[in-house]
Amino acid sequence: MSGLPPSAREREALTEMGATRLRPAAGRALLAFCIALPLFWWGLEIARGGLLTDGGSFAGRLPAGLPAANRELAARFAAVEDRIDRESVLATAVRPPVQALLTGLLGAGNERAYPGAGGEVYFRADVDHLTGEPFLAGPASGGGHRVAAARPTASRTADPRPAIRELHAYLAEQGIPLLLLPVPVKPAIDPEGLAAHGPPPPLRNPSELPLFAALAAEGIELFDPAPLLATRAATGQRAYLRGDSHWHPAAMEAVAAALARQLREIAPLPPPELALRRTESRVRSRGDSVALLGLPAWAPLYPPEEVTIRPVVQAADGAPWRPMGGAPVLLLGDSFTNVYATADLGWGEGAGLAEQLAAELGLPVGRIARNAGGALATRAALAQALERGEEPLAGVQAVVWEFATRELSQGDWRLLGFASGFSRTARPPAASEPTEPLRVRGRIRAVAPPPAGETPYREALGALAVELPDGPAVVYVRVWHEGAPTALARLRAGQEVELTLEPWATVAAALDSVQRFELAGEAWWTWPVYWAGEVR
Repeated sequence: MSGLPPSAREREALTEMGATRLRPAAGRALLAFCIALPLFWWGLEIARGGLLTDGGSFAGRLPAGLPAANRELAARFAAVEDRIDRESVLATAVRPPVQALLTGLLGAGNERAYPGAGGEVYFRADVDHLTGEPFLAGPASGGGHRVAAARPTASRTADPRPAIRELHAYLAEQGIPLLLLPVPVKPAIDPEGLAAHGPPPPLRNPSELPLFAALAAEGIELFDPAPLLATRAATGQRAYLRGDSHWHPAAMEAVAAALARQLREIAPLPPPELALRRTESRVRSRGDSVALLGLPAWAPLYPPEEVTIRPVVQAADGAPWRPMGGAPVLLLGDSFTNVYATADLGWGEGAGLAEQLAAELGLPVGRIARNAGGALATRAALAQALERGEEPLAGVQAVVWEFATRELSQGDWRLLGFASGFSRTARPPAASEPTEPLRVRGRIRAVAPPPAGETPYREALGALAVELPDGPAVVYVRVWHEGAPTALARLRAGQEVELTLEPWATVAAALDSVQRFELAGEAWWTWPVYWAGEVR
């Protein structure tokens, strides 16, 4: 069969399927099984916790009008199916040991992560970025100016160039240079776990270098750390963690040192003014890619990896380094910035990219970083701050924008209004915000949808648009905790809820870096922002 042309293979397959015969009794038994199994499954889940009712969220009021009601009903069915897939008896009790068996005996992964040789595990999205189609179909890739492997929607675009140009132009108007830092994904530098033989690293999506060249031709500065990381890997130094998608702490420090040198070349930064020093700490974790395999805790396949991180502290009193507003350098980043900076990623804290960059420069560094969505999330956070009348660029003399290279083919690169400027709506004075938790009732107007793809992060926040007695507000709740959805992930539009609110500023230091699922559109950017630790 393998030697037949595609049309002949298709004809033969159709012929064989058409000739398939089942005994009547076997056919009836198979049909009964196919009907009974999902009914039994759903019935079991309803008995366990009422998946369909779920506090009224599923059977609640539907929007007026048949098309809108149909869309809402379809979304609710999809949410129930997703919950069953993640939380059902089969998913929680059967899938982990089966995955351990398949991984241990056959080296099999799943739709989220791939095991490799030598104990390496790879995030599937990273592999897809390298092995997929060119993400640009521009002059260097065959003509046109369209994204080839895009997943755009009405409000979403996948071509990175307009968004990069928009932010670059806005910063240039303020006299602030932009330096891009596209961090290569793990299999680009350490592919040996997946393929023993192949071209030497760094491996790249075919559109990466043409994109970098095009941006350079437009005067957009870029620091490409891939050659540096590949050289480290070639000399036997770890560039990436074994069971995680992120870089090794020593490799990150090497990048921070080279990045600091290039920053001083492109921006008139002041001389060093901070006395900082690095301490040492040992941390252990299995890693986010191992977590995506969904193995049971007792499986010994991937023991924790131990690495040394170097937290940055004040030389005078040993106080931990903290990001500062008004710093001459502002770092926009994702989890590559945060992996050793915030404890929620499991690799210690106080030793991330911003900390190492501050130590190399001897200068204060500001940080806006989210653990996912480097193409959109940090740009949006900057845009929201500007729209609210804040001054996140005050005193800034250079902006570094770090994102993982998989964002180039898979990220959301929609424009955010930098080209047209911001209304700079003044926020309510701080005195009007409650100084202690406030308990209020409200109605949920909208719920932020989760991302279309899988996330490797064990913590996530979701945004709610809530109508409060004093007007609309954005309320963040924890929808993902320790790798599993929380009860708050079941909240739906139309529900009446009672919330215990705190101003976001009171929790920002602890939660600002955590992955967030945001509301669609920009209308909510000027609303008050709260954190709800409790929702009823």
